[in-house]
Amino acid sequence: MSDALELIARSFTLVTTFQGVVIALFIAFLMTRYTRILYFGFLAILIDQFLAVLHLAYRGRDLDDLSEEASGILGALEIDVIVVRFVGYLALITVLFFAKQFLFERD
Repeated sequence: MSDALELIARSFTLVTTFQGVVIALFIAFLMTRYTRILYFGFLAILIDQFLAVLHLAYRGRDLDDLSEEASGILGALEIDVIVVRFVGYLALITVLFFAKQFLFERD
């Protein structure tokens, strides 16, 4: 049980940056049904990595350096970091989705 709580705590520290919260908020408002949470969690990870590559481009790198940096980012990702980030996005998107349901879709 403590391992699961440690995983959730670690995932929140990775995802609760400004960029992570904005991504989770955007995805929570895109979701119409909670049954598609796994798909949207994967989408959040893809958007997060895409923004990381765009950040490198914004810093003024040329396209050759950018492609090398992007492959370096993809190569540096370890499966445990991806799993932790995925769990963090799932938890954050879940909270924001149900908050949206409670606040905006009351009958």
